[in-house]
Amino acid sequence: MANFRVERILVTLDESIPDFNHLEAVDAEELAWLNLDSEAESRGLTPLNEFAVAPFQRPQWHSPSDGLETVRGLAQLCERWLGRATNPYGYTAEIVQKKLLTLRQLEEVLVRADECDRSFHLALRDLE
Repeated sequence: MANFRVERILVTLDESIPDFNHLEAVDAEELAWLNLDSEAESRGLTPLNEFAVAPFQRPQWHSPSDGLETVRGLAQLCERWLGRATNPYGYTAEIVQKKLLTLRQLEEVLVRADECDRSFHLALRDLE
């Protein structure tokens, strides 16, 4: 798999939640372009890549509460960037808004997973 390139990231649960499609609840392409792991690390949060599994790896399941801490911390960061109208990467407000929306989508899935006692991982995918 030397040529594997992440194009989409799907939120995978160990068991489905009735009347909720977790696979379509988060924009998988936007999640792949989030690129905020260094920001998570610098804030003492678990980077999202720690929850990720490539197709050729054996899945490791995680507690949604672990992911929520990171997601909420990064969402607060994006909100600060929007409030200041600046960020260290030169992202436009539109890009930061997309990142924030993606984080809020992921937060919703993880909250529901936590309420239903599910585990999760982030499944890395290329453009099959």
